[in-house]
Amino acid sequence: MVIFLKKEATIICKTNYPFVFVHGMYGFGDDVKLSNYISYWGMYTGSLTKYLNEHGFECYAPSVGPISSAWDRACELYAQLFGGTVDYGVAHSNEHNHHRFGRTYDTPLIKDIGKRNSDGTIKKINLVGHSFGGETVRMLTHLLKYGSADERLATNVDDISPLFVGENGRIIHSVTTIASPHNGITTFYANRFAYDFDNYKMFLLGNIVGNTRLNDFYDFHLEQFDLSSASPENRSIGKAFNTVGVAQVVQGRDNVYYDLSLYGAKKMNQFIRTNPHSYYFSFATCSREKNIVKKTSRISQKSTEIALRKLELSIGSYPQKIFSDLKIDSRWIASDGAANTYSSLAPLNEPSTRFESSEKVEKGIWNIMDIQFVKHMEIVGKVYRKADRDNFRQLFLKHLDMVNSLND
Repeated sequence: MVIFLKKEATIICKTNYPFVFVHGMYGFGDDVKLSNYISYWGMYTGSLTKYLNEHGFECYAPSVGPISSAWDRACELYAQLFGGTVDYGVAHSNEHNHHRFGRTYDTPLIKDIGKRNSDGTIKKINLVGHSFGGETVRMLTHLLKYGSADERLATNVDDISPLFVGENGRIIHSVTTIASPHNGITTFYANRFAYDFDNYKMFLLGNIVGNTRLNDFYDFHLEQFDLSSASPENRSIGKAFNTVGVAQVVQGRDNVYYDLSLYGAKKMNQFIRTNPHSYYFSFATCSREKNIVKKTSRISQKSTEIALRKLELSIGSYPQKIFSDLKIDSRWIASDGAANTYSSLAPLNEPSTRFESSEKVEKGIWNIMDIQFVKHMEIVGKVYRKADRDNFRQLFLKHLDMVNSLND
């Protein structure tokens, strides 16, 4: 049974700042043809962004690389928000052996971000990320505020992307993460060979889809690795089945699988810091309370998304193992079928507190919201019953309304 917040609310308001929704691993935005049939944000309930827009909120849901790293996805999101060509950075591109530049977005997704309104206020945005989308918006917020010292050293002053310069943290009003494994997931350690193979299969699929008309239906955004093309005229089946290129990406550290590992998440957390100008909120999810006797968080596979069943079987399998200096203990057992609940509360190395009320919210500190007892994709609308659909929508309406009420 899906349990969301059940207090009724009818909310019609005027958005202070737009909300940008960022999908997770294997996800997609509202700008691909697949969204004409099912929306990632809303799933079986219909488009969530459309529903929220009808209630007075200004919402967008762009697509970024579904199996790309948090860094690459943040660079792609930045280019879409502000317009221009995706710049992955000189230092980063050299380190990971891919192209520095990606596709070009002629028109900003949202106009005048960072500019001052007639009343002197700055036009800001709110970022909302589900699953790995949470790590993407964290990375973008960090780069906007602090930039990248490595990129500043590697790039000429007149050639560097503003994203890597930093000092733009004030444009992010809030960051909300939903079922986002900030500290990695234990899944990949159950059968490393199986997940390396899955990794390879997904990048090979991206290589094939990215060189056919299917890329318009579901976009893998892998042109930085020459595995796909954003331009239809540059696609050809002859560029597909690039097994050498796929293997190089899989063996590298610039992909979603590495960033979701305990080691990759730890490295990312050592780099990312909270932005003192932004509010932070996290919703952790749990499909079932941990079973103390069996030391597992597994639930019936019949109720779990097919794509997540393998993940579900391995989460919580290694509660006593130690990876580097991170001890995986019983706190990691509970999950939502894809992400460890404990990992989704907040980054372990950043300040956090339990959310009490909007009057007590401080910037730069994670506010941990009530745990939602739902599966990984139910929190974005993969629910069947009308009551669950209504509760799902109310959860987002109430949260966006609360964020909208926070002072600058």
